Amino acid sequence: MLFYLGEVPQDKKYKNEPTQLEIGDNNTIREFCTFNRGTAQDKGTTKIGDNNWIMAYVHIAHDCHVRNNTIMANNSSLAGHVDVYDHAILGGFTLVHQFCKVGEHVITAVGSVVFKDIPPYVTAAGYDAQPHGINAEGGGIAPSLIGVGAASVDFQVSTGRMPMADMSQQAMRKKPLYSPEEVAALAAYVASLAPGPAIPTAEQLNYERDGNVAEGGELFRTNCAMCHNAAAQGGALTGGKYAPSLMGVEPVHIYEAMITGPQAMPVFGNQAITPEEKLSIIKWIKSVESEGSYGGASLGKVGPVTEGLLGWVLGLGSLIGIAIWLATKAR
Repeated sequence: MLFYLGEVPQDKKYKNEPTQLEIGDNNTIREFCTFNRGTAQDKGTTKIGDNNWIMAYVHIAHDCHVRNNTIMANNSSLAGHVDVYDHAILGGFTLVHQFCKVGEHVITAVGSVVFKDIPPYVTAAGYDAQPHGINAEGGGIAPSLIGVGAASVDFQVSTGRMPMADMSQQAMRKKPLYSPEEVAALAAYVASLAPGPAIPTAEQLNYERDGNVAEGGELFRTNCAMCHNAAAQGGALTGGKYAPSLMGVEPVHIYEAMITGPQAMPVFGNQAITPEEKLSIIKWIKSVESEGSYGGASLGKVGPVTEGLLGWVLGLGSLIGIAIWLATKAR
């Protein structure tokens, strides 16, 4: 394999000063690549970080700094003093003008010519490359948004689960940060990235007309009760997670949850539960919601388990309290 690493800079100002090329760990460097050393007029060092995939015929000029986990496809070239940040992907034959910066998670199309800085998470293309949207491929703990569809965005953002500051926690339903118009615009953009589940229309959500309460209750007990409990009140799961209560949830969000499978919930496609059966489940949930609690506190509507536990705790606590009171009176 033939490549030229650490050759002198192609810069007329270079006068044989002692400069460097630094290459990190776990980089793949294919044939016929050329990496030049830095110049005394800059930092004196050309740097390449770790875990980069650098394909054939790539040129990295003097004083460039390529960070980590980047991909540079065949024949892409960096002029002098260019910064390429983590997880950027340069398509084949991409040319980057000197002193430009290519931000984190940027993607450039084949044959792009970059004359200006590209902000993070942007896709760019063309001669004098122009932005063409946001890179939605995700990374780390953030999932890809390509193919999730408008329904997933509407569910997560309209219920306030997203945006989320701490991705290590389970997303909770709360007041949404964005208006319905803003949510619709965001959902439309994500839907444009790739086909995915669409937001159900009002006609599709006519559960009063098309749903069956009895069938919905049977379907719920078969598919949903093991997590959300038999009365849709929610319940604890393993790993510190929980299935939320379905009381007060909008029908559209129940439907969207079934077709997108947020977080630990499975996706219930139309082969598993048909659209009509989904409407029956929604109708049954709404019938449970309208029943109310005629016996006082519902205690999760799980029957004698919580009622017996509450009676046992209150009864035992009362007996202990009486015993302590009698003991103090006998002294």
